[in-house]
Amino acid sequence: MVGFQDVKSGCMKSFAVVLLAVVLTLASIQSGFAGTWLSYGTGSSNDFGLTPPGSQAAVLFDLPAGWSCANVLAARFYLTNSDPQGLSVSFPVHVYDATLGELTPPGTTGTAQRLPASDWVYVYFSGITVMGEFYVSIEAPASPSLSMRFLECIPDCIPDSHSYWGVGGPLTWSLLTDQQYTQLQAEVDQCPSPPAPPVGGFVMPVNKFTVVAPYLALLGLVAVVTIVVVAPWKKRDK
Repeated sequence: MVGFQDVKSGCMKSFAVVLLAVVLTLASIQSGFAGTWLSYGTGSSNDFGLTPPGSQAAVLFDLPAGWSCANVLAARFYLTNSDPQGLSVSFPVHVYDATLGELTPPGTTGTAQRLPASDWVYVYFSGITVMGEFYVSIEAPASPSLSMRFLECIPDCIPDSHSYWGVGGPLTWSLLTDQQYTQLQAEVDQCPSPPAPPVGGFVMPVNKFTVVAPYLALLGLVAVVTIVVVAPWKKRDK
């Protein structure tokens, strides 16, 4: 006769196998959402005050080789908030296309907490698609306590041709020529490839079984594991 400990052990094994299958499935789904971080420059890091209010520090990003379209998912800024009262500081953020047309909705901001040291501050976007080069910029807020971290590679490098600075909108920007790189990075993912043009034939309805087949396979795996574990108990019980 099967004892309680045998049943308990078998149940735990079944649960572990099912849990592993679910985790692997979720991991494969999650991997489809991972983006690619774009960044430029190496060197030592130094603070640079974001002043006066309204000025912008920006980076021009190129799409990875072979990409013709990308979704802009997020940006991160290496900032220092030295507010004497320990308050957080909000700052405007912009994404522009290659012609400097703004893609971010009005009021898009990030928030830098009061930290003991500099750190990355993330801002997430939705619905922004670019077909080539694009800019991401941070606008100086009214608070003077926020500063940007730049990578300074003097004297052994040349300007990176990606970092810009200007007082006002993007039409005032100028390329940084003093061998500094703005510590501003962007996360993108590649747009799905467009479907191939039709070459004849006829339209077929969607095969619903094909759509649900992966889920049926997962359920089948659970059923098989359960049978494999439970069957020996029944034999011993007889």
